[in-house]
Amino acid sequence: MATKPVKISSFLGVNERLHRSALRVEEGVFVAQAHNVDLTPSGQFVGRAGYQRVVAGSDMHSLWATAEGRAFVAADKQLCALDVRNGALQPLGMTLPSTARLAFAELADGDIAVTDGRTLLRIQPDNSLSPMLAPAPAPQPVAQLTPGSRHFLYCFAYVDARGVVGLCTPVRHGVGEELSFDVPAPPAGLTTQIYVSHPGGEVMYLLAESLGGTVTAGEQRMGGQCPTLHLQALPAGDALQLHGGRLYVVRGSVIYFSEPYQFGAMAPTNFLQLPAPVTVLAAMPEGLFVVADKTYWMQGTDPAAASMAVVNEHTGIARSLARLSDGRAVWGSSQGVVVGNGAGEVVSLSDAVVPAPRVLPGTNGATLPIERNGVDQIISKRSQPGYGRAGVTMEAE
Repeated sequence: MATKPVKISSFLGVNERLHRSALRVEEGVFVAQAHNVDLTPSGQFVGRAGYQRVVAGSDMHSLWATAEGRAFVAADKQLCALDVRNGALQPLGMTLPSTARLAFAELADGDIAVTDGRTLLRIQPDNSLSPMLAPAPAPQPVAQLTPGSRHFLYCFAYVDARGVVGLCTPVRHGVGEELSFDVPAPPAGLTTQIYVSHPGGEVMYLLAESLGGTVTAGEQRMGGQCPTLHLQALPAGDALQLHGGRLYVVRGSVIYFSEPYQFGAMAPTNFLQLPAPVTVLAAMPEGLFVVADKTYWMQGTDPAAASMAVVNEHTGIARSLARLSDGRAVWGSSQGVVVGNGAGEVVSLSDAVVPAPRVLPGTNGATLPIERNGVDQIISKRSQPGYGRAGVTMEAE
């Protein structure tokens, strides 16, 4: 006897975590599994579209793309630019260890920050790589003082062709009548900046920029103070986010953040310590989601003044952050796939009564939001040592 087909009039999506006897609820019906098929809001099953290989490579991971279509991926233990139109990979010269995973962030100056956990670099618009911040000058210019009793303070920094000032040297003190400097030639693409106080002054101002040679300190100063004085380099990490003009870096249970619009430099106090390793950091216009031992919402754009509130008890899955088309954040958690909005609210797309499974150490994930046949789909994969899992959650428009 043929089975009578059933039309799903109130489709609630796929739920792999409810018992099959509990899929029908008052609001409608869940589907336990949907392999290679999609379900429309009207309850119809349609075949899923296939896929096409864009480019071939080995050991490929950490795929990331901008809204403008610039794409990058790790392939053959190299950071590569991905040309989707021509199906080509362009190695950029960043060699990766086999265990490295990449994180990216678009910077306000047009560059892209990238880290593999060991180094933090810039990808420039022409896909060339450069340090996030130039190191302090070495060797330093040598000060020459004629006999006298006037006191000077001075320091040095490199600046690149786009005006990004690197790390500053420690402040030095000299006593004499006339002050000059023997300046070594800086590395290619950089210029040495010399900052000097007025005689007896306590504030150093830009005296000159030099490609090498002798510079004499007169009474005139050509610019302001060194923007990186007393700052240090922002470390590499596991995740990157840009928020409020600052670059945030996750490293274990610590979040480091740069000075405003000085993306590679931080004050020694620019860090937040969490009770557990941070697995998800998601920037929103008015705050940050921070997922560690719980899910927190950090309101505001100034980390020193921002408040941190617990929004739920979920833990997160590392590297599972993605964005929906409306800007909301979506990531994998101990309660399945969750979505966070700009007001600091988090909603689980799984049944709230299902006990939260433990997220084991070393668990990583990936999340891909797509739209098919009028249905927003979030494809989420979780993997951990010795165990793999993939699931699909749907949210009807």
